[in-house]
Amino acid sequence: MRLLDPGETQADRLAAFRAAHPAAEAAGWTYHVAGSGPDTLLLLPGGLRLGESLFCLISAFEDEYRVIAPTYPAVSTVAEVVTGVEAVLDAEDVSAVHVAWGTSMGGFLLQALLRAIPGRIGHAILANTTTPEGWGRDLPARTARLDRMRAMPERDLLALIRRQATEATSAGPFWTGFLAEAAALDTKAHQVAMAELALDYCARHYTPSDLDGWPGRLMIIESADDAGMDAEARRLLRALYPRAAPHRFSDGGHSPLATRPDEYALVVAAFLRACRA
Repeated sequence: MRLLDPGETQADRLAAFRAAHPAAEAAGWTYHVAGSGPDTLLLLPGGLRLGESLFCLISAFEDEYRVIAPTYPAVSTVAEVVTGVEAVLDAEDVSAVHVAWGTSMGGFLLQALLRAIPGRIGHAILANTTTPEGWGRDLPARTARLDRMRAMPERDLLALIRRQATEATSAGPFWTGFLAEAAALDTKAHQVAMAELALDYCARHYTPSDLDGWPGRLMIIESADDAGMDAEARRLLRALYPRAAPHRFSDGGHSPLATRPDEYALVVAAFLRACRA
């Protein structure tokens, strides 16, 4: 595992990552792949949807693992995500990943993958996420927001998204700049698709017995001060997966990977060691 070197910044690591790992493509999906270890890690980003946004986690583990991080295209159903992720794994000749990790919306999608293709996922980490019921508690408001997004001119919608992205992050100027850059390259089609995808996830119904036949280990990472996933959302996730090993950041916000990257990598590394034991 490689943590930040003394004097190395997140901007330095992102620049090195971009130089070394151009995006690949399979079946209409783009993704980043790094490393050549015998075991593969699958990393699923959140609503930002960019595999590149996970560069700090990819860089931490690429010396020991092959790491794959897809970028979500404008897909609006969970079924499309399952098909796309499988296509990426097939393109990289990966029959099964050692550990899959998903944060926020990526956690939504990882839960769906665990039920759709459990044989291709050895172990899993659900980070700063919730259940379909947890996200759907205010479904009327989310549906109304989607209707407003569909009706807004693209220019106005993207201006709103850029403003919200800048105001939402508490991870410092680097991530404020990264989010602004990502928002500048976004489209209305992608934003609407991500909202539709989240609502499609809410239509699912999962139970604690769903994974009874799955032999893998499961971990839940959460933050006590996560404004994106409140206490009830976190409680519902723990109740759905009572055998999951928990790890709580006291002050990591919705994205402790961004706010505390080295500490976060050490938490993931400990889980990876446990899965190999």
